[in-house]
Amino acid sequence: MVQTSAAPLSGKYRVRCVDSQGNVSYSEEISTRNGANTVKWRIMNNCTGLYDKIDVQDAGEYGYSANGRSYFIRFVGLNEDPGQFTIVPSEAEPLTADNLTISQNTTVPYSSNLFYEPIPFEMLKTYETEPQVIVSVDGLPAVCHNLTCNFTYVDAAGSVTGFTYDTTTRRLALAGTDFPTNVSDIRSIEFAKTSCVLDSATLTATALECTLQGEPTCGSHEPILTSTLGVIPNSGLTPLAVQCTISGLAPAGAINLLGGDNLTISGTNLPSDLSKSTV
Repeated sequence: MVQTSAAPLSGKYRVRCVDSQGNVSYSEEISTRNGANTVKWRIMNNCTGLYDKIDVQDAGEYGYSANGRSYFIRFVGLNEDPGQFTIVPSEAEPLTADNLTISQNTTVPYSSNLFYEPIPFEMLKTYETEPQVIVSVDGLPAVCHNLTCNFTYVDAAGSVTGFTYDTTTRRLALAGTDFPTNVSDIRSIEFAKTSCVLDSATLTATALECTLQGEPTCGSHEPILTSTLGVIPNSGLTPLAVQCTISGLAPAGAINLLGGDNLTISGTNLPSDLSKSTV
């Protein structure tokens, strides 16, 4: 609302609100002396669907109603395109001023495009005929080439049907069916929570031998043979019990009753890899 005379603008008015469906509602009456915050609440209290959806700021062109008033009404979180809002003078206390002009317009700040927050990769869906997987590289989500991250499930080939372990030489021998015959297809061999180094000369489709890199860890164990296609299942194996022994404790005397002494327990087949064993 703008006036060009020196007389102050007076009276009251209402804001005519129009939603995206063309439905009309009216704000509570607003005085020309009211500030932006009051204007905001008068609109929100009566205009349909605008509660907590608008923010009103004084445009600053005609401050203190000395020569009119102007406000910016910004829509916040309103997921629709509202109609044009207009100013309607009050019937009980109409706006009074010489050369009074009422104007209103709608401005799209940047463009006519909608802006959406970034969508997490796990929420992106595409139509695929094969199962898909979520891929990450160094802990960061990745998009597969052409958005295809399909995989093919392959049944485990072969099985481990028997094994022996020589405690003196730490030699492990496996027997079974359909073992990979290429050394490169054997990913790992493990027994008693200890890695076993393959003897490539012993590898056949039904047998292989390897040597443990360290002492086995006590407990009840079966071998774990892993190929490039996954773990080769064990069939009908009886776990082998590996015993622990404790041969010494130091210091054995003069222990501080309040604690704080470091004790060294020595023996055989004690856990050596805390990533695989709990002590």
